[in-house]
Formats: sequence, C-alpha cells, structure tokens
Amino acid sequence: KILSALGYSKGNQYQPLEGYDVAIIITAVKLSRLVWGSEKFDTWVDIAGYAACGWECVESQKGDTPRLAEEGYD
Repeated sequence: KILSALGYSKGNQYQPLEGYDVAIIITAVKLSRLVWGSEKFDTWVDIAGYAACGWECVESQKGDTPRLAEEGYD
C-alpha cells in the first residue's frame, strides 16, 4: 500500500526502477517498521542513510558528483 501511495502502481507497463526508486522502496519498508515500534534507533538512522543514498542517485543521474559538504551538508 505504501508503494502504491508513492506512485509505484504502473499498471501493465514495465518501467525499470532507478537507483533512487530503490532507496524510496527501502525507506518505505523502514517506515512500515516504525508503525509497529518507533523505539528502534537504528531504524531511524537507516532511514536517514537511505535518504542520503537516494539523493546521491538523483545527483549522479544529472552527471554531477554529489558534493554534500560543498553545499553545506557536511
């Protein structure tokens, strides 16, 4: 249901997933775990890590090398 809510219902047409799609999907799994117990610190850390990986995938598709420290995100 989470994936459908995020727009991954693509009907009968095959569309390959991008790297950032994988980060979104794994984040959705982690979010579903938080519903059953928000006290697991490592789940929160994992979500932050997957978000960073997803952003790096988006940036790499543009042909740019991610430079988070240069953008003030170090």
